[in-house]
Amino acid sequence: MVKRTVFLMFVLFISFPPNAFAKTLLLVTLESPPDEYIDNGQPKGSNVEIVIEGLKRMGYDCKIRFVTWKRALLMVKNGTADGIIDAAYNKERAEYLHYPYEEIDVEEWYCFKRKESDFTLDKDLANVGKIRLGISRGFVYGGILQEAIDKKQFMSIEEVRNNPLNIKKLIRNRFDMFIGEKKNILFLAKKLGYRDRIEIVRMTGTDKDFLLSSSKTYLGFSKKNINKEIAEKFSKVIAEMRKDGTIDKISISSFL
Repeated sequence: MVKRTVFLMFVLFISFPPNAFAKTLLLVTLESPPDEYIDNGQPKGSNVEIVIEGLKRMGYDCKIRFVTWKRALLMVKNGTADGIIDAAYNKERAEYLHYPYEEIDVEEWYCFKRKESDFTLDKDLANVGKIRLGISRGFVYGGILQEAIDKKQFMSIEEVRNNPLNIKKLIRNRFDMFIGEKKNILFLAKKLGYRDRIEIVRMTGTDKDFLLSSSKTYLGFSKKNINKEIAEKFSKVIAEMRKDGTIDKISISSFL
């Protein structure tokens, strides 16, 4: 009887492809093209493709749900989602997320203004009392910028739910500048027909774009559902994908 059971299990195993019994992980993220977005009902973008390929190599399928960033963080915190795509590291999130040691992306954060305006930012942000600022709901920017926001040092601060609205409100002069990730804002501005009407804010007294911060981002795994070993294995797979050129191919194709 035992031999027959083993034989039947063997037959079932060779009758199906290796991923036929793969566990499906629920991942959440914010729609942020060109890295994460929906196209004809399907998840697309460079980070989405990197994550899907990495998990596939580990024997996992995944379902990706797009929600607000605040909700995405809450879902991985309480275990209603298995992972979150494009999460930067901070101590608070590390309480409920396993972070791989290999990132999936590096984001660059700038302020954006209307081309015809002459606003700049002092290196120490000493001039922010004259600036009306737009920010995205649920985001923590860190550093002296976050300190200036927390202390309400700007003339005014308007919280907006997404970046298309940030761009439209900027064009309508609802505020003087807003904070955004470079690839995402330039992609959206082009899509909305405003690419030639916005530009990156420069540092006062220079001709250099003022890079506010750059941060590595990760596929963070919910500690409620996923063990640390899975995150470590994902790290190894991403390192392999970086070495074999897969990540470069995905990144290049996302801009074609």
